[in-house]
Amino acid sequence: MAGLPPNYNFTNQYDPQLQASISQMQQHQQQQLQQQQQQQLQQPQFQHQHIQLQHIQQQQVQQQQTYQQQQRQLIQQLHQEARDRRERIRSRPFPTNVTQSVRDRQARGKDVYRGSEDEKTDDEGDEEEDEEEEEEQRQQHRRRQSMSRKGDRDNLDDVLLDDLDDGDDEDTDNEADILRSCRAEDFETRQRRAFAASVLDRPEQLMMYAQSTNDGEKQSIAGQRHRFMTILCGYDGDEDWSNVGHHRASTRAAQERKANMRKTMNIDRRTA
Repeated sequence: MAGLPPNYNFTNQYDPQLQASISQMQQHQQQQLQQQQQQQLQQPQFQHQHIQLQHIQQQQVQQQQTYQQQQRQLIQQLHQEARDRRERIRSRPFPTNVTQSVRDRQARGKDVYRGSEDEKTDDEGDEEEDEEEEEEQRQQHRRRQSMSRKGDRDNLDDVLLDDLDDGDDEDTDNEADILRSCRAEDFETRQRRAFAASVLDRPEQLMMYAQSTNDGEKQSIAGQRHRFMTILCGYDGDEDWSNVGHHRASTRAAQERKANMRKTMNIDRRTA
């Protein structure tokens, strides 16, 4: 081989397979070079996509933080409004005096505890007249009670005639008869009537009795008002609030005492 020229091609004359393998190696090297070039070209685009993805993630995190902050502010605002509402309710004064107008609005199913500026209606003059009449009736009742304690029936009749200046003698006689009949009643009956009058004067007690009863007709303020009005007028058939046996025994004993007093004093029952 020392005498061969330097550009002598061994593959063309001795080994065709070696030439094929060399060509395959050259093609493989060219493919690797092309892939490297493509990767170098794609690397800036990949970096740009990665930057865009990071920017989108940051925006999403900021939006989530903003939404959470708004939710916290809204919850704090709702709690503050609830506190202010409770403070307004606590600071609102509760009425202590139950007047006739309050009972009247309660009986008609209207708002009982509305302000004084809401009470102004077209019937203010009528309400003032009603209040004056009620005041006069209270004064008459006080004078009658004072006269009835003294036991002076003649003076009691004079007071009744002076109070009624309109000349209605029938009403005067009726009221005098009522007072005389009240004196003739036994202590238990007067006690029941006094209890009924005290309950009728307090709407909160009427409401308490309405809530505590199991009778369907009396589970309302109107039903309880009718119940105690019948007790006050002496037509009571109610047996829930007191001991019926004790009431009957006491009534019988009172009647016997009155009969014994009539016998001892020789008083005719028709003039008693």
